[in-house]
Amino acid sequence: GSNHVPRFRYQINLIGGNAIIELPPSTIELFGKRIPFCGGFYFRILPYWFIKWGIQRINEREKQPVVFYLHPYEIDVNKPQSSKGFRNNFILHVNLKKAEYKLFNLLKDHKFTSIKEFYHLPS
Repeated sequence: GSNHVPRFRYQINLIGGNAIIELPPSTIELFGKRIPFCGGFYFRILPYWFIKWGIQRINEREKQPVVFYLHPYEIDVNKPQSSKGFRNNFILHVNLKKAEYKLFNLLKDHKFTSIKEFYHLPS
């Protein structure tokens, strides 16, 4: 999480009067640092209690929704190893066996919706 952009939903105004909405991945601020926790590699590497705590903290203390994301390969334990070396394989494969369990618990412990529904966006 970059300290140079807002942590939550914000608008970027473009030339010509158009704008885009940015929804950055959720981060927790700890000891002056922004820590990503709710998606991808961070979802797999961090313990479930920390992810659950982070979601509750953002929802309750900061009154903001959490942006959670998951790549399909992150719950595919049969994904072949990459030929791009140890570092890449570590990032892509660490804790794959735990990801499905964590996802199941997230869905059980929290309420989720789509970005479209949360922000009442048109079809």
